[in-house]
Amino acid sequence: MRHPHLCWSVILNGAFSRMILVLGASSVLPAAELVMRDLHADLAILPTAFRYQTSSPTVSTDGDDHFRSGTGLRLGGRRSLTSAGDTMGLVLGADLVSDTWTYAGSGSLWGYGGHVSAGLGWAINDSWTLIFEPGVGVGFNRLNLPATRSGPGLTTTGRWLGWDARLVAAWQVSERIILRAHWGWMTAKHSEREAEGITDTLTPSGMTIGLGFAWRLSNAPEPLR
Repeated sequence: MRHPHLCWSVILNGAFSRMILVLGASSVLPAAELVMRDLHADLAILPTAFRYQTSSPTVSTDGDDHFRSGTGLRLGGRRSLTSAGDTMGLVLGADLVSDTWTYAGSGSLWGYGGHVSAGLGWAINDSWTLIFEPGVGVGFNRLNLPATRSGPGLTTTGRWLGWDARLVAAWQVSERIILRAHWGWMTAKHSEREAEGITDTLTPSGMTIGLGFAWRLSNAPEPLR
């Protein structure tokens, strides 16, 4: 009959030996390189909670409310600024943005414009990449509120300014095709001016999640200089 301590010693020694072999083999494998020259399309679920403020020369009101739904579409590209062998580096992005919120009845808020980002990318391995990208966006909007028993309908236009921060996980399923998922936080201040000096401001803020697809233009790393 074997001594129990001897059995555990054999098991641990075997496990330790296998771990050393795995670590030794992984140290020989070439490290993943961060290479991003991508065109992408992302679809997102936007936060529905917003804060509103209505100002006029004589009175000002504010409060909190919710949209019924919010969806966002981004079309753009990402480019990594790295050298051959780099697993981490700067990632620059530029997008066209279209965000739509629906309100009770047929009301809606539509914002469109541009968005730029600058963040940090990390190539975990040849298939997976993580990107943390803070960004800022600016553009125009259109607010449409239907008529109610208490007042007439309203359609007005204005501008918006927003910023966000997202964590993106990218999975390269083939040489050219990448699937993307993101989670983050955003806020966007939408301002519209009505007649008689009345200004409406709606600011949706909160968490956002989404999925996307990217097409990699090239997998070749930057040459050494």
